[in-house]
Amino acid sequence: MSRSRRTDVLLFFTLLKPMLRRDLPLGEGLRAMRGDGGMPDDLLASMASEIDDGAALSEAMERRPESFPAPLPALVSLGERTGDTASAVERCIDQSRRRVRATGHVRAALVYPGICLALVVGLVLLHIVLLPPGILDQALSPPRSVLRSMVSVAVRFVAPAGAAAMATAVWLIFVRTARVPWTHRARLNAPAVGRLYRLSAAAGFTRALGALLAAGLPVDRAVLAAIPSAGNVWVEDQLRSKLLRVRDGQALSRALSLPGVFPPSLTWRLAVAEEKGALPEALQGAASSYEQELEVYSGRLARLVEPAGMIAVGLLAMLVVWIGLGSVQTRLGVWP
Repeated sequence: MSRSRRTDVLLFFTLLKPMLRRDLPLGEGLRAMRGDGGMPDDLLASMASEIDDGAALSEAMERRPESFPAPLPALVSLGERTGDTASAVERCIDQSRRRVRATGHVRAALVYPGICLALVVGLVLLHIVLLPPGILDQALSPPRSVLRSMVSVAVRFVAPAGAAAMATAVWLIFVRTARVPWTHRARLNAPAVGRLYRLSAAAGFTRALGALLAAGLPVDRAVLAAIPSAGNVWVEDQLRSKLLRVRDGQALSRALSLPGVFPPSLTWRLAVAEEKGALPEALQGAASSYEQELEVYSGRLARLVEPAGMIAVGLLAMLVVWIGLGSVQTRLGVWP
């Protein structure tokens, strides 16, 4: 789910909370929310009609997983069972707000590298397109050598092909939203930025699992409902395979260990919490620490990438200007 959609969900629950506190009819309240931003008007109208026909809010949300991701419907369902839907909505607000913040940290850390990469690819392709035939050979002479020919071929063919391949790979892995496991696995293993996705997955899953356990959901059902909160298809597949161990009675700390993805501290945090009977508190504490680490690391990464990107773009711009000046000098007949 994109950050804009998460923001829409947050706005939806923020507007819904006061209506529930005042005991307003839910269907009427949803219709009143049309035009306030957030969810589309037709979605709100259809949900209101279903609720008027006797459906619960959680049921209407479960029928729209693209708009209300897990574990939000499960949290609302637990609130409906206990007769305190407003408190459940507050948990949903907290869950949505934290996910919006975590996603914002990841995107903020990737924006500048993305801009620099786009500039580099654009300058390379523009240079190749505008470079007149024969100018490169003249710009690289003297001396006439094998090295000059190699550089000429690299600039003419290898550079644009490499730039296009790099742009395609970045688009497939970091931009394309299709739920393809190998691209999500590549995000986790990407240099530097992979840690962002690992921390985001750990924070999202532990936060959701802690909230569901605190609300009273059984462990196996809580794990199943919290899995999509990881936000990574590969991690979700791994957790679903490990869910069988939880249902067979294995300790949660051992069943949910995922080396290389979840921080090693998660295992001993859960092991200690299981002994003390304080799993929800331990999960919430772990989620808070991962969210703080994500914020710190994203800021540090952004500060480190910015000067490196400026240097790379500057060097490439100097190369383009140098060869461009050579082209002008050659046309004017003043090239040595």
